[in-house]
Amino acid sequence: MAGDAPTIERADDFLGKAIVHIEQKGLTNGNSAYMFSTPKNDLSIWYNQLKEAKKTTEDIIMRAGNDHSSAMQLEKSNALMKIREVVLDNSSSGTSVTLPANISWYPNQWLMLIWWSVTGSLLVVGWFIALQDYY
Repeated sequence: MAGDAPTIERADDFLGKAIVHIEQKGLTNGNSAYMFSTPKNDLSIWYNQLKEAKKTTEDIIMRAGNDHSSAMQLEKSNALMKIREVVLDNSSSGTSVTLPANISWYPNQWLMLIWWSVTGSLLVVGWFIALQDYY
């Protein structure tokens, strides 16, 4: 929501809610990769980027006060564009929220990988058993 916010104040509010949720879920550090720890899977990098975006909005709101000059509006617009770049990714399949890979399974990504592997193996074995009974 912060990436589509029309004002700095709304973006600040949305970022604050996201950061509180991330902190409550304990997603502030670690790595969601299966094997190789890469920056795109680093939770602390992701979390710190959101914190810095929130700090930017807070700074602009604090400095803005009652000054509604055009330069301030330009700064707000630039900050909103930067926030959009931080929280949203554009690809050929559309726009999506920037998240570390496998974040939905963190910290149990290994357990899920093993579970899916065992399930797949059981399906293959079951398929071969069913084919043997057929022929």
